[in-house]
Amino acid sequence: MPIPQDTLLDIIRVQQEIVETDASLQAVMDVVADAATRLTRADAAVVEIREDDSMVYRAATGRATQFV
Repeated sequence: MPIPQDTLLDIIRVQQEIVETDASLQAVMDVVADAATRLTRADAAVVEIREDDSMVYRAATGRATQFV
């Protein structure tokens, strides 16, 4: 099933947002979490990073912000 054109344009906008960040890892993770929430129409989104043997939330939106 093809991806709708509006969705593709939204993804391109997210790529542009990432390019326009200050290039810090945290800024990119924040953009990705926000975009994931928007694009999936979710209540929340998280970005996790592996630290040793654990996965740790490093960016979140919506209801998940309390866990960062």
